[in-house]
Amino acid sequence: VVTWHVDSLGDHDLLADYQETLSTFLEAQGYHFEHREFLKHVTLGRSPFLPSQWKKAFKPLPIYFQNLHLYESHSGLRYEPIWTHDLLPPFEEIEHI
Repeated sequence: VVTWHVDSLGDHDLLADYQETLSTFLEAQGYHFEHREFLKHVTLGRSPFLPSQWKKAFKPLPIYFQNLHLYESHSGLRYEPIWTHDLLPPFEEIEHI
């Protein structure tokens, strides 16, 4: 698996806070989770590869998210979206001369 790990800007990690709040809520509703460290990431691909070559190809870049999605995991690496929440954009473009 090739993933892009995501770090928050600033002193406070709002995404980790949100994940913890969501997990607590869903557990109270009867859902069960594997309790392991939360890894914020974007999956780029799944295939045999040489890690040393991939590491050379990537540099840290800023990223922002437009949506949060909750997926249900099925067998065979198949994921079904069951919930989406739109996020506020990080900036608003204003027409000007």
